Amino acid sequence: MFDHPTKSVLNFNGNQFSQIFQNHAPPTPHDGPNPRVMTHVKRDSRLNGYSDEAATIRIPRLTFDSISCLPEVSVEEPRLPIGKLSSKHGSCSFDLAERLELLPGQPNNAFMNLIDVEVKGVQTYKDAYCGYISRQALTFLASRYASRISKAGPRTSIDTTLGRFSLFEHNHGTYVHFDAGTRTLVQAKPLFDFDFDLGAVQQFARGQYLVQSADWFSLSHKVESSVWRSAPSIIDLASSFIVHDLRCTVFISEASARDWEMVERFSGDLMNAVSRCFLAIDKPDGVRQALLDIILSGTDQESIANTVGEGLTSGLASKEKSIEEKIVIMGFVITVMHGMGVVQGMAPAEMRTFIHPFMVTLSLGHSALRGAKVQEAKLAQTSAKRFKDLFDGYKVRPGQDTLEGELQKLLHTPNNLCLVLWQGALAYLAYNNACRVRKFMIGAPDEWLQFVLARDSDLCIGSQ
Repeated sequence: MFDHPTKSVLNFNGNQFSQIFQNHAPPTPHDGPNPRVMTHVKRDSRLNGYSDEAATIRIPRLTFDSISCLPEVSVEEPRLPIGKLSSKHGSCSFDLAERLELLPGQPNNAFMNLIDVEVKGVQTYKDAYCGYISRQALTFLASRYASRISKAGPRTSIDTTLGRFSLFEHNHGTYVHFDAGTRTLVQAKPLFDFDFDLGAVQQFARGQYLVQSADWFSLSHKVESSVWRSAPSIIDLASSFIVHDLRCTVFISEASARDWEMVERFSGDLMNAVSRCFLAIDKPDGVRQALLDIILSGTDQESIANTVGEGLTSGLASKEKSIEEKIVIMGFVITVMHGMGVVQGMAPAEMRTFIHPFMVTLSLGHSALRGAKVQEAKLAQTSAKRFKDLFDGYKVRPGQDTLEGELQKLLHTPNNLCLVLWQGALAYLAYNNACRVRKFMIGAPDEWLQFVLARDSDLCIGSQ
């Protein structure tokens, strides 16, 4: 829990720490800083304005309003081994300011906010003296620069390209240590143009997802507005909705992150299993002949993909194509588009364009192959349950062969081909969602999620 108010000043081996104060003012030493603290204060005199005659010094106060205005900092790769780069300053608040290019002579100096504090009243921790950073500012920096958030013992670490922030609790108080020398590798290319959304970050920390759903069988294909929904299970959400795109990193529970990773593996393997079943069919005769016509035409996969991608909706709606030809088109969508790595990059709007004709045509195809009218709602419900059952079995025995064996049981009745392709369509949707979510999420321990959700407050950030 990183949201407890405290007034205590604690001893922790002389490292740099930040202490969170919510409704309480920081404690003020009665006799002023000890000589070792003053050594660090004097070390930063060029930045904090200390002199023997001055009663006050100036320390950084880094708030969300000021930090969120900064352009993205271009951080060089660390030149020294992890942990070998010592602090340049007496307070790591100035180390962080330097990373953000806020110091005099750096590009963002106009955004630097310094506040006056009395030398005798400066917040200290053992040999450290402190500046301030707000909780939301730290959340912003984590969203923009973090690559990993982990917990080892009592310590939660946020590894970023700026440095490492470490949080831990003691005597009902939460502390943060900033290590400017421990940095993660810089990404060669950002996954998205960063646009921070604090509300979205907090909703994801609560276990909510921004999704759109649609009536797959409606001729008008009316799409609902985006809504925040909790996920009873990740597999249900992944195969029933389209998760909205985001342009900032969000934080979800470690368990949910593992579930999304499992969904990605499962749905990728299921698409491969469906493809293998599809390409090996010899019944029904009309579908087999339509498949052979495409294969024998010598059309390469890229041409098929372009044709399918550009004309899926019109092709499936065409009255000139038989239902068998439309079924084959869908089989090739799953086979070719997944094989070429297209699925994971499809935007939500593109995904809706693909999924709607899938579901409509599969319903019509199943009815035609079975020679009987089907109830769309019941067909969707039983297919969703089958998909979840396949997922549960996959968690016990992962692998394409296991999935293919289950699908072949359906094909003991050849007219069930559309039920197999339906599993491919659900896998198509789930795989796309999983790839999207994993692009902008980091699995984080509960302590960090609580930190993100807690009320904004200033943290004291200092250095040995």
